[in-house]
Amino acid sequence: MDTHHHVPLKMILGCIGLQSAGFIVELYGSRTTGSVSLWGDAWHMLTDDIPLVLLLFSRGLIQRSVVTIESPTYRRGIDFGFLVVWLGLVLAGVMSLVRSIPTLGMTERHVASLSAIGWIVLGGLINWATHELMRPHGGCANPLHRGLHSDINTAKDHIWSDVIASGVTALCLVFSLVTGLAWWDTLGGLFVGGLMFWYAYQGMRRRFRLV
Repeated sequence: MDTHHHVPLKMILGCIGLQSAGFIVELYGSRTTGSVSLWGDAWHMLTDDIPLVLLLFSRGLIQRSVVTIESPTYRRGIDFGFLVVWLGLVLAGVMSLVRSIPTLGMTERHVASLSAIGWIVLGGLINWATHELMRPHGGCANPLHRGLHSDINTAKDHIWSDVIASGVTALCLVFSLVTGLAWWDTLGGLFVGGLMFWYAYQGMRRRFRLV
């Protein structure tokens, strides 16, 4: 039984605000510390806002009886929702690479690694809190429709993209702090960008049977 349109409006808006705060926290952190990997993870975090906004939109359509859960229109809307989410991941990948590639070879670039680690931890905690709030309603990974949670591969993709992207970002910042080498931070930014492209491709391939 679908329950996503019963998610309290205040919770949806609160999660959108919380997730947006995580994006702002990491974006601000990237600007103050000079970290390109933190910049990339910030844009990755913003992709979690996309399904929440789609949930808000679909909730309104269902409550106004514009569509029903069983209607073909709603199912097409779900496919469109997946497409938007995966395109959001592509955008996150682009934003990460655009900032990271120009820093290749810039060995003298300063990265305030200790401060950046604090920002990535704070951003990760905000991201975790958002997912925990949405867990009783199917989680942030597939919020358009309770039945979408049966797509376990998509759910795993989303969770692993969060864990790996934030984890690798933090790890690269630790290495940058320990070694004093700025290219570790660049490596983290390139990895996050590539990871977003990879998960976008995998999700699209499974959902729409692409080659």
